Amino acid sequence: MATDNNEIDEYELLRDLILREKVLPKERLVEAEYAERFGSNRSNIRKALKRLEQDGLVVCEPYKGAHVRRVTESEAVEMFEVRGALEVLLVRQAVERITYADKKVLKSLVQEMRDTQKSKDPIVVVRASRKVREELWRISGNATGTRLLANLNTQLVRIWFRGIMMPGRSEALVEELSAAVDAVYAGSAAKAATAMRKYHDAAIANLKQAIDIMGVAN
Repeated sequence: MATDNNEIDEYELLRDLILREKVLPKERLVEAEYAERFGSNRSNIRKALKRLEQDGLVVCEPYKGAHVRRVTESEAVEMFEVRGALEVLLVRQAVERITYADKKVLKSLVQEMRDTQKSKDPIVVVRASRKVREELWRISGNATGTRLLANLNTQLVRIWFRGIMMPGRSEALVEELSAAVDAVYAGSAAKAATAMRKYHDAAIANLKQAIDIMGVAN
């Protein structure tokens, strides 16, 4: 991926490889190799790796170099739990701040999410649901919470699909998120929080079930 100035964005290139699992957990990221591959230099690759370490995607060890971080089963569950607590907070705040214009946008995104069910593809459904959740984050006005959630999702992106692929999960999450949005429309912070908590409790249960069946990662 390149910037508008046709400059190489080593961070985005490496991040994309990791998120698409073209580079696997524990695999080494050798500066010289990627500098040659991207037509860049070791200094820029090193800077990109440091940014990816801050994202929680890479581990940089002195004298050993960098490798893709492996998220353990217990860490994955903890991240889901923290994500759930944060999102419950933000949905409560969204109730307090939502405007008529925000409601129109949310209504459109919820309909888009429902329409994706016709595809019968859980990945397509969950991507549409992510737009609904991110709009709720935006409406909340909580910049710190939004940043933390985005960071957690980045670390979890290679894991969440294992839970979403469990039978019936994509259909259930559409109803769970729709209930949360309905509560936000109605101005009920308590009901919105309950609905969002139900969504995350189900997500954690599905993740644990998926871990029991296939594990988190290699």
